[in-house]
Amino acid sequence: EIGGLEGCTSLRELDLYENEISEIRGLEALRHLRSLDLSFNQIRSLAPLAGQRLHALERLFAPQNKIEHVEGLDGLAQLRTLELGSNRIRELPDLSHLPELRELHLGRNKLRALPALDALSRLTVLGLSSNRLEALDGLDGLLALEELYVAHNGLRTFADLPSSLARLRVLDLAGNAIVELSALSHWPCLEDLWLNDNRIGTMQSVAHVASSRSLQTLYLEGNPLAASPTYGADLLRVAPLSLRQVDAIPLAPDWPAQVGRAASEGRAQ
Repeated sequence: EIGGLEGCTSLRELDLYENEISEIRGLEALRHLRSLDLSFNQIRSLAPLAGQRLHALERLFAPQNKIEHVEGLDGLAQLRTLELGSNRIRELPDLSHLPELRELHLGRNKLRALPALDALSRLTVLGLSSNRLEALDGLDGLLALEELYVAHNGLRTFADLPSSLARLRVLDLAGNAIVELSALSHWPCLEDLWLNDNRIGTMQSVAHVASSRSLQTLYLEGNPLAASPTYGADLLRVAPLSLRQVDAIPLAPDWPAQVGRAASEGRAQ
């Protein structure tokens, strides 16, 4: 249990990381609390938060608990960061009561689908890795989103990723069942694309990478196409000029010129 905080009315941050807390109680006096860390405990429900009057709370961390439902957050209208990774959550409720949310982390849960998240118009980071998602629904309204992590799900394509995510910079799709790239021109700010450990078999399947003008980092290792002895050279022939790293290997600044010279020499022979 949580106790002895009645006189801490000015407390701004409370770290209760790695205790054996099973219930959220005794926080009613913390009217000015901005950050609450409940990571690595035995909490099964967030519902008691509704009665704690933590109206100033901006950051809530509760990964590695036993939480099954996202509840008790109705009074947390100032919340900017919500971390609930490594719990037992199977579905998300409507989160429209969290209009200030900037970061939402839900990796390592049991989510199979997403509700419409249109109300989270200020969200910049969304973490959904290691769930059971088979589609990227509900993301259309996330116009401020910059980072999307959906590695290790059951995705076969990302063609359903909305083109409205025009600010997207980082897209992590590693460890899914994707067989080819979708056109990248929909996301003009995309810099990092992680597609390692999927099922992409041919260089033709990644031809759309050439449509990007901003891509700097591309991970494709662990796909069938990466087994080819000419994988690196073949990839650079279709890569955008903005590319700076392939897998874990930084590219030389003049790599486009080198590829051009190699192509010219090949034609001359």
